[in-house]
Amino acid sequence: MGEVNKLASRDPLARFLVSSNHFAKAKDHVKASAFMPAQDLTLSVFQIKGLAEREIWTTGKKHVSEPRGRTLYGRADILVGNVREAGLRIDPDDKPPRHANIVDWPEDKPRQKLLALDLASKAALVLV
Repeated sequence: MGEVNKLASRDPLARFLVSSNHFAKAKDHVKASAFMPAQDLTLSVFQIKGLAEREIWTTGKKHVSEPRGRTLYGRADILVGNVREAGLRIDPDDKPPRHANIVDWPEDKPRQKLLALDLASKAALVLV
C-alpha cells in the first residue's frame, strides 16, 4: 500500500481545499467545515511527507480539483499525531497514490463539528 501505511505522528497530511468556505484568507486560518466528514464518515487526505511543494500541488490538482471541475484554493496541512490525538484513525488506501481517509468519526453531527473544530485549529493554511 505504500508510504502512507508508515505514518509517524510528525508526518504531515494535506486536506486539499476546493471550496472558499473552507478557509478564511484574511484571518489566515482553516475553518472547521474543511474537516467535516462526508456522509460515509470519511475525510479524504493525502500523505505529503517527502514531496516538494510542486509535487504536493500537482497531487491536489490531479486527484482532487480537476476530477471535480473545481478550483484548488489551497490546503490544510495537519500532523498525523493531531488526528490521532482527536481519537480518529487514518485509513490508507493508496487509491490514488498517497491517499488516505480519516475515519472513526462519531455519527453525531455536534460531536463531528467539535472534532472538526479541533483539527482546524491545529491545521496550517497553505494557499496556492
